[in-house]
Amino acid sequence: MPHLIDLNIPSTIVGAAVGWGVTEGLKTLQRYRERKGALDGLWLQIIPAQHERAEQRDLVTVIHRGELIEGTVQGESPESRRTRRWKFTGTLRFGFIFGHFWSTNTTDTSFGTVYIRQTSNEATSLQGTYTRLHIDPEKRLCETATSAVEWRRIPKH
Repeated sequence: MPHLIDLNIPSTIVGAAVGWGVTEGLKTLQRYRERKGALDGLWLQIIPAQHERAEQRDLVTVIHRGELIEGTVQGESPESRRTRRWKFTGTLRFGFIFGHFWSTNTTDTSFGTVYIRQTSNEATSLQGTYTRLHIDPEKRLCETATSAVEWRRIPKH
């Protein structure tokens, strides 16, 4: 009768080989997912003046992985926007970003959608529309307003 130890050696070797293969496969998948996309980086968002609203400028930090676009928006100007911050997520498909944003301040009712596209062969300028919702929680009212929006890549130094 074989010893119990003799039977475990082949299964240990097979188990180790399978474990190594799974680990390497997961590492490869992680490296693939972490590759930076063409839109990765820092952008200046410009929303032109419209009606009584002044021009608005924000810094947008983009993380681009495959079709997924995520990031943060930090208000820059006018001065009243400097303390405001938003998160956004979207999908890049056919050269268009379809996304939505929301304030990181849960008491701020600032959120909406963006639809922007690449306007040059290099990924240095994006243009489209930005739709924000105006919400009055007490009156349970919601109105929308749409503006032009432009993203300009900020070069790395």
